[in-house]
Amino acid sequence: YEETPELIAAEKEAAIKNRLKLINLPASLKKASLAQVDLDDLGRLPVFEKLLAFVEQYPAIRKGLYLYGDFGVGKSFMVAALAHDLS
Repeated sequence: YEETPELIAAEKEAAIKNRLKLINLPASLKKASLAQVDLDDLGRLPVFEKLLAFVEQYPAIRKGLYLYGDFGVGKSFMVAALAHDLS
C-alpha cells in the first residue's frame, strides 16, 4: 500500500481543519487561505503585506496582530486565513 499525493494532501488538509477552531464565525472560514485574499481592493494590500511578514517571521515574532476597520472589509476572512496558514 502506497499513499497517493492526493491522499497525503487530503489528510494534511483534514489535520489543519481539525486543529482550527473558529468561535462565532462561519465554518466556511476554516478553508480560508492567504492565497484567496482579494487584492483588487488596494486598501487590503498593506494589511496583506503585514500578514505575510507575520507568517514569515512566525514563531520568532512575539507580538500579535490587531486588525480593525469598518464592517465588511474582510478582517475576519484575513485573520481566519492567517490562522489556517499557520496551522
